Amino acid sequence: MYWKEAYKTRTKDSYSGYATIYNNEPRLNFEELLEHMEDFTEVYKKCKNDHPAIREAKCLDAQFPQIMLGIMPNDLFCGRADIFPLGMNAQYINSEWGFAMNFDWFDEKIADESITKEERGRLKALREFWEDNTSTKKFLSEMNPTDKVYMVTGGVTDGNVLDLANYPHAAAALQRVAGIFLDYHKLLDYGLSGLYHLTEEKQKEHPENDSNFYEGMRMALKTIMKTLEWYAGQAAGLYRTETDEQRKEDLKEMERICRKLITEKPGSFREAIQLVIIYSLIDGTREWGRMDDYLALYYTEDIKKGILDEEEAIRLLTSFWQLMIVKEQVTDDRVIIGGLGRKHPKEADELAMVIMEVSRRVRDIVPQLTLRMYKGMNPKLYEKAMDCIGEGTTYPMLYQDENVIPGVMKVFGISYE
Repeated sequence: MYWKEAYKTRTKDSYSGYATIYNNEPRLNFEELLEHMEDFTEVYKKCKNDHPAIREAKCLDAQFPQIMLGIMPNDLFCGRADIFPLGMNAQYINSEWGFAMNFDWFDEKIADESITKEERGRLKALREFWEDNTSTKKFLSEMNPTDKVYMVTGGVTDGNVLDLANYPHAAAALQRVAGIFLDYHKLLDYGLSGLYHLTEEKQKEHPENDSNFYEGMRMALKTIMKTLEWYAGQAAGLYRTETDEQRKEDLKEMERICRKLITEKPGSFREAIQLVIIYSLIDGTREWGRMDDYLALYYTEDIKKGILDEEEAIRLLTSFWQLMIVKEQVTDDRVIIGGLGRKHPKEADELAMVIMEVSRRVRDIVPQLTLRMYKGMNPKLYEKAMDCIGEGTTYPMLYQDENVIPGVMKVFGISYE
């Protein structure tokens, strides 16, 4: 990985013996990375004055699948990504959003005597251009000087103003886009191609809206489709050389699902999980929403059909959990189960029990699993939560809807519904 977040403490060595497998080596070598960053910058320059939806869609597309990492030996789903020294997303890293550059990495690399003079010049040109074009720098340039006192690295301290002249890229420690919870029901109900057609329908229904907005959506959906196609090829290549029969079957299924999701909506528990993973990874959200609810019917229907049993569901979700762990985004990756207002409470409760069991077995600091409790809740959920916490699993965290909902209503001025 090219961009180490400040709170990162876990290493490959400290995780020896764990089932979680890290991609510690980047997929692109230095020359490939440098060429990619130049290509990304050229895309940005050409569309710099385009409508934001078009510009962001083009720049997003310029990153994928280059930024994706390969399939590791025990992965059951496709969905690993690197963090390049230059890139763009809603929340690129914990303290950088939009268009972001790792200036420290560039400075270290420029000072590296092992690289050529020509490569050093190319790095300097990139750094010079992005010096004034990262989203953080643009945000700070628009800020009232009297407010910059609050922008010291690490939070509000003794009121010292950060030295913006010498550290223009380190000033936005508290400025980030976080806590985005997607409408996963819509994603799964429509699928990628369904969402694509939905944007066309909505554009026709609302000609008064900016057409660039809809076009940007369609471009972003095509980027996800392109990435699924790339991963299907990766799975197929591994399948051809694999000798273990179970692993061959998993890789074959991976390829099938990736190709299906390009044109169809998911029809099974495994397919639904794969779509959630790949969409979220490219979209940039770090939260997983009310997972027991939006995956509920896929789980219970597969159980009824005999496609799935509880242990297979645990095996699949364990792989999902491991893909969260390797992202090293330890302040995010929130999964919510239980609570009032779910679309499928009975079926969701069944899956919630399985989800808690997965966290009990995996025993990691992500996902941050939360159980929303309420009067009349199935008591088995609370009993399971107590068993997990009693073993020292930390999760699920417990929230009482009767306490939280009135507070949210008051703070945001919204109705109970």
